Amino acid sequence: MIYLPLFLQEVHNELQDMEPKVAKLQTDGTQLLRKCQDPASANIKQNMQLLQQTWEHVKTRSADRKVGFVINLNQLWYPLSLDQLLTSVS
Repeated sequence: MIYLPLFLQEVHNELQDMEPKVAKLQTDGTQLLRKCQDPASANIKQNMQLLQQTWEHVKTRSADRKVGFVINLNQLWYPLSLDQLLTSVS
């Protein structure tokens, strides 16, 4: 298990809590589009696409930051690279 600081764990938990809410908004928007044929439907569709893009961006940024944190943490714990370790042993 990877230790994450409290603030990263809280962000991760909040994103997980938001996942069903975003999915519900997307489902509701799709149902609304099926019922609506007026010019407002184009705006609804555009907003749904923006929601999806933004949500994917937020999840990607969160995952990238988590990976970056783990890499930096590993560099602090294990400052030598594998090559450096191998040459220091021989």
